Amino acid sequence: MNQRPYDKTKLLSESDAEALAVMPDDEWFIADHLPVNRPFYRCERLVNAQKLQTRVVLINGYTKREFRKIQEPA
Repeated sequence: MNQRPYDKTKLLSESDAEALAVMPDDEWFIADHLPVNRPFYRCERLVNAQKLQTRVVLINGYTKREFRKIQEPA
């Protein structure tokens, strides 16, 4: 049988879509400052759905995880 690969991009919940809408468009941000419920969980779901990029940076001697929206092609 020929099975199609699992498409995580179609599994966004309403809460995921709302969280994505309030995130900054063109800059890296830290999930701590997002006005959503359970911001790290939401960001992780959106990374898995290929809607956010992530990187680890060093800020004042501490490692932090930053996120940025992946721009959809026009």
